[in-house]
Amino acid sequence: MAELEREDHSNSAKSCKFRLRCAACDGNSKCNHDPYYDYLFAEYNYARIDKKRLKKLLAWYERFEQLLPYADASSVKSLGEGATPLVASKQYKNVYFKDEGRNPSGCFKDRESAVLIPYLTELGHYKFALASSGNAALSASLYGRMFGCEVVCAIPRGTSIGKKKLIKVFGGTIVEIGKYYEDCHRALLDSTKFKKYTNITAGIHPLKDQGDKVISFELWDELGVPDFVVVPVANGALLSGMYQGFHELHILGLIKRMPCFIGVQMENADPVKRAMALGKKDFSIVKKIDDSRAEGLAAMESFASPKALHALYTTKGFIITVKEKELIEGMRYAVQDEGLLPEWTSSSVFAAWQKIAAQKLVPSGARVVVVNTGNGLKEIVDIAETIG
Repeated sequence: MAELEREDHSNSAKSCKFRLRCAACDGNSKCNHDPYYDYLFAEYNYARIDKKRLKKLLAWYERFEQLLPYADASSVKSLGEGATPLVASKQYKNVYFKDEGRNPSGCFKDRESAVLIPYLTELGHYKFALASSGNAALSASLYGRMFGCEVVCAIPRGTSIGKKKLIKVFGGTIVEIGKYYEDCHRALLDSTKFKKYTNITAGIHPLKDQGDKVISFELWDELGVPDFVVVPVANGALLSGMYQGFHELHILGLIKRMPCFIGVQMENADPVKRAMALGKKDFSIVKKIDDSRAEGLAAMESFASPKALHALYTTKGFIITVKEKELIEGMRYAVQDEGLLPEWTSSSVFAAWQKIAAQKLVPSGARVVVVNTGNGLKEIVDIAETIG
C-alpha cells in the first residue's frame, strides 16, 4: 500500500503520531483516486506501543490512547460511550450480539465522534459539516455541543422526523439536500458554501473510523477473537474500523488470527457486493435503488468501500444481502426472540444472521458476533405498527 503523508495541522511533535496509507495502491503508486471515496488507513508506530498499557483497567480513551489519533486522552469528553454489552443469543449457540444501541445517542456513531472531534479540536477546528442519513448527524451534534462546535448536518429530505427533531435538540443545524444520502455526500465537497467547515463525513475524513476500532478491542476483552463478525455496510467505515482494530491486535502479537468479516447490504442497494463480484479494489455504483425502511443502509455508493473491500478480501469475507421483507422478519426475530430492539437499519444484521444460519454459510460451532448498530427507540411507533 502506498504511503501518504498526513496533513499536519499543528506544530506539536505529537502531530506525527500516525501516517496514512492507501488501501488500493501498491508500494510504488502515487495516489490520485476518486476524491469522493476514502482509501486511507491510519497506521501508528506499532513498534513503540506499550502493550502492557493496552491490558490495564482504564477508561477506553486512556487505555487505547496510543492507537487513537488525538494527542492527549485529556482532550476526550466522554459521555459514557463504549463498554456496550455483548449479549449471548437465546436461540443460537456461540452467537453474540454487540449492542451498540446502548451508546449515548443510541448508535455506534458515538464511537467515531468521541475520537474524531477531540482530535480535531486539538488542532483548532471547531466548525464541522457532515453528510448523514441521521445517526452520524445526531452523534456529531451531541458531541460537538460538548466542545462548543458548530455542526452542520446535510441530510436527505426523507430522513425520519424523529431523527430531525433530535438533531435540533442536540444543537446541530440541518440542511436538507436531495432525496438520497449520496446527494448530501457529494454536495459537501462540490458546493463552495461548505468550504469553511471541516468535513467529518465517513468516506471523506480518513480518521472517521478510528473510534470503531474500540469495538474490536472490547470484543478482544470479552470473547477473544470471534470466528465471524457480521456488520451492516452503508459507507463501510464501521467494517474498515473494526477490521483495523483486530489487525492492530494481530500486528502487536496480542491475537494469533483475524476474524472473517461478513458485511450486510440491502438487495439491489449493494455497491460493495457488486464491487467484489467484479474483483474491484475501490468501488461500484448502483444507479437506481428502492426506498427502504433501512434508511441508513440502502446505498447507491459506499464511500469507504476501498477500505471495506480491503478488509473483506484480507479476511476472506463476503457480503450478504437482505430483502425488505426479510428486514421486517429480522426485526421481528430481534424483538420477539432475542429481546433486542434495533432500528430498521440494524435489523438488517438480524435478518442476515438468520439467512447465514439457515444456509449454513458458517461452520457449526463457530463463534459469531453480530453488531447491532443502533437503538430502535427513535423509530418505535413504526416498528410496533409494522411487526405488531
